[in-house]
Order: sequence, then structure tokens, then C-alpha cells
Amino acid sequence: MHVVSGRTVQGGKHDRLPVCGGIMPRNDERRLRDELSHGLSENWERLCDSLHAVVSDPFPITDGRPLQFEVNPDSCAVVLRETEAEVLPAWWLSDALPSDWFARADESGIVQDILLSSAVARWFADAWEEVGGHWTYSPSYLFWRGFETRYDLEARQWLTVDAFFPGLAGA
Repeated sequence: MHVVSGRTVQGGKHDRLPVCGGIMPRNDERRLRDELSHGLSENWERLCDSLHAVVSDPFPITDGRPLQFEVNPDSCAVVLRETEAEVLPAWWLSDALPSDWFARADESGIVQDILLSSAVARWFADAWEEVGGHWTYSPSYLFWRGFETRYDLEARQWLTVDAFFPGLAGA
């Protein structure tokens, strides 16, 4: 589960990323967060264009399944699970960050999975709302391959496997 506080969005671009656990980051962590925010902002139009294409060309979802976007945790590539259509290409985030960002994040002790997943999920939900995705497909989720949680793009919260697939957890 992700503990995230603080959300400021203007013009669809993040001004500030969450402070995990309510602890004020050190200067190096603050710099990493600022660089991540900048990298996401640089890709805002690209994401909105891709999501607009999903909303503009609706397709049926069978068996009452929700719409799901899958993130590859290694490359941050995002695909629309139902069609395998690419929403964001591999390495889009790495290309938008300074080349030493991941090494500095490791050195700082930041839990990258939490920082990246919470920032990208909120950013993705903002874009999904911006293009009206929740009006076309509801419910809709973003998840990281191999993780046991889903991010509800409408409710803007993480759901456990049990909440997403009742009765499946522990099976």
C-alpha cells in the first residue's frame, strides 16, 4: 500500500510530488523528486494524446472486465492490456530524466518503486481525467506487472489484490 500526501496540479502538470510517509525529504531527495516531476511534465502531451486515442476509438470489453493499463517495471513502457496497444514506449521516463537519476536515487536510499509508482499513477490519473477516460471506461486501472496492487484511476487509490479480485488473495 502506498502512503502519499500532497497533490498540486496546474495545467495538467505536477508542481509538487508526494512526500511519502509525511517525512520531508533531504535536499538530494527533493532534487530527485523535482527532476521526476519535470520528466513527467515533459511527457504530459504525449500521454494525453495516447489516452485520447484510446477514448476516441472505443472497443467493447467483455465479461464485465475493467480497462487496465500495464506498466513494465523495467522500462516503464505502458500498454493497454485489452489490446496490447502501446500507450507510452519503453524507456520514455529514463529518456526524460538525467542519465544519473537512478544511480543517485539508489544512493539516496529512496524506495524507487514507491516513488515512481505513486508519481506515475497520479500523473496518469490526471491525464485520464483530462481526456475524459472515466466517462468512456469505468472502472479503469493502472498496474505494474508483478505488483499485487492496482491504482484506481477514478478513485485515485491503490487497491489490494483482494479488493480487485475478491476471493482470489491467498488462493
